[in-house]
Amino acid sequence: MANPIIADWGADCEGCDEFIATGEKMFFTDDGKLCENCANEADYVCDCGRFKKSDFKQCYDCAQG
Repeated sequence: MANPIIADWGADCEGCDEFIATGEKMFFTDDGKLCENCANEADYVCDCGRFKKSDFKQCYDCAQG
């Protein structure tokens, strides 16, 4: 599964409790389902916009060059 996904259903962000609407980015992380803002704040988003682990500087694809 790609991460982030474009939400096919609405869900509450487990970081800020804001609603993630259908069509918005949803990140699946060790901290649960996060909206794009919370994922950015928790350092789960690479500069390219894809998911990365918070302890790495880049996502896998960017690190491979």
